[in-house]
Amino acid sequence: MSVSDDVGAWSRWRSQDLAESLVSSRSVFAFAAITVLSIAWQMRWGTIPDTSWLTTVCERMLSGERLYSQIHETNPPFSVWLYMPPVAAARMLGVAPEILVQAWTYLAALIGLLFSGAIIKRAGFTETPLLFALGPAFYAMLVIFPGNVFSEREHIGIALFMPLLALHAWRARKEASTQPSSGLAGLAGLSGGALLLIKPYYAIMVLAPALLVAAHRRSLRPVFALEHWVIGGVCIAYLAAVTLIYPEFLRDVYPQLADVYAQERIFLPIVACYGITCWCLPLLIWWLWPTGRFPELAAVALVASIAGLFPLFYQAKGWTYHAYPTIFYAIATILCLCREASGNRYGCSLVSGFLRGPWCWWGLRPLSCRTRPSSKRTTCWLMPFAPQPIDQPLH
Repeated sequence: MSVSDDVGAWSRWRSQDLAESLVSSRSVFAFAAITVLSIAWQMRWGTIPDTSWLTTVCERMLSGERLYSQIHETNPPFSVWLYMPPVAAARMLGVAPEILVQAWTYLAALIGLLFSGAIIKRAGFTETPLLFALGPAFYAMLVIFPGNVFSEREHIGIALFMPLLALHAWRARKEASTQPSSGLAGLAGLSGGALLLIKPYYAIMVLAPALLVAAHRRSLRPVFALEHWVIGGVCIAYLAAVTLIYPEFLRDVYPQLADVYAQERIFLPIVACYGITCWCLPLLIWWLWPTGRFPELAAVALVASIAGLFPLFYQAKGWTYHAYPTIFYAIATILCLCREASGNRYGCSLVSGFLRGPWCWWGLRPLSCRTRPSSKRTTCWLMPFAPQPIDQPLH
């Protein structure tokens, strides 16, 4: 691909309308086909037990029972509030709540993806046309790749976290002609803050990219950008709401979690289960990384992926959805680097060989495992002959 071709394609792209760029007829067809395939895929096992239980909690709360006193629950309030809108709508419409919870998850994936696309388009990245062409691939990573992790809290949070990373990449651009507006930054902060409300460990996935941007720009201003103040305000408001509405959670439930659940940790099985993934994906990223250029989108995605390892090992339970954030953003980094691979036949050969060959199976196999690494029974959604799903504890 020549420089003149890049410039010509970019000029034609910038001349298009934003809505037309985001939602072309071909993309709509691809997204619809992926959605249909994903729905059929999810029918293999239905709603994961964690989400099913939280749906039941929402139904009991709508019937008048009080959380933590009449309903024994160990998850923080936002885990329940996250599913309350679709469950309440299902009660009003008289349909099964699981149907609208699934629809709620698809909506989160589309919001995160389209909002990220809008930010990338306004930022003016040179790889924008290719990334928009890869939109269906990102969507498939959100709705097919998770397997039975679909509709988990982390799954929804990661989808809504994408716009914040796109904004970080925009702020990292030294040659950017414009800066994000206050409204855009505020919305990205609200969207990305959902991940922190789900679990506070993921604050490191906000801090690490922000520090990367600050180091690249040689200024601390990105750390104190508006979106981070919005996230901080949302977290403070959430803590105040929990203290006022559910004081028994902080008084009774949380100390028990810290004394019992948090003490149960496994480390070596996590390394054994996810070690190949954590080796194969960085190797491919290293091979594709450009020389003499700082790819902002790939850089913030990579740092977010590395930061996602901390919650995985800090929680030390090895559940598949604990690993989903770091693996998702590692693959997102590879997709963002596809523009570099398009001009490198060796990079193209490596990417295609990785996706076609056994490395893909062995590299991504841990995310398909539906039990703890220490368990002898696993269900692999990548294989058509997978065993039947098994239940797993709620947490």
